[in-house]
Amino acid sequence: MERTNGTQGAVKYISLDRKQLRWEALDLERLIPEDHSARMIWEVSERFDVSRFEEAQKTREGNAGRPCWPARLLVSVWVYSYTMGVASARAIERMMRHEPGLRWLAADERINYHTLASFRVGHKEALEDLLAQFLVLLEAAGMVDLSTLLHDGTKVRAVAGSGSFHRRKTLEKKLRQARKVVHEFDRQAAAEDEAMDERRRAAQARAGERSAGSSADGAAETTPTGKGLGGSR
Repeated sequence: MERTNGTQGAVKYISLDRKQLRWEALDLERLIPEDHSARMIWEVSERFDVSRFEEAQKTREGNAGRPCWPARLLVSVWVYSYTMGVASARAIERMMRHEPGLRWLAADERINYHTLASFRVGHKEALEDLLAQFLVLLEAAGMVDLSTLLHDGTKVRAVAGSGSFHRRKTLEKKLRQARKVVHEFDRQAAAEDEAMDERRRAAQARAGERSAGSSADGAAETTPTGKGLGGSR
């Protein structure tokens, strides 16, 4: 695109082509280092039996139907998000576009928030117990601090001494603490989703009011007083 400027020659702009096709090389294994927490979470997830979360799935090999996300992946995504202090399905979906650990876990695919939320809510009690056990294992490995997660909402920390977990607290107490973390995250996520839904409802109401106003103005312009609706000819 060019535009003339008086007696000078036309300005030369950088060409913008949004219809172009572009191939990019992406090495998923290089997105995160070897000692990244997402890798350990994926490895630890193999220790858990998640078959119960897939019993109701109708999609089976050899049958028609769309494939589904593995329960092991969904569990890993939720646990990894918890270690970052994130418990909202909508927030996780947004982060999957750019957060390296989530991109690696999902092989750079996008899991929509509805799938994440349905999985979390549909298996609420069983998942709460599994997620709590998972967090305890991660703390035992020195990856998270449950007290920090509960009070600050973050962060993954460096690996600590392997024996510190058993010296410091009993397993039962840690499980109770982990369940408190899960419950608190659920509460925060519910509050965030409710706030977002409220903003969406308010925006829809404003849009409806504007639409109604525009319709009323249009009707007034097309029907002048005394004419157009059976007035004198």
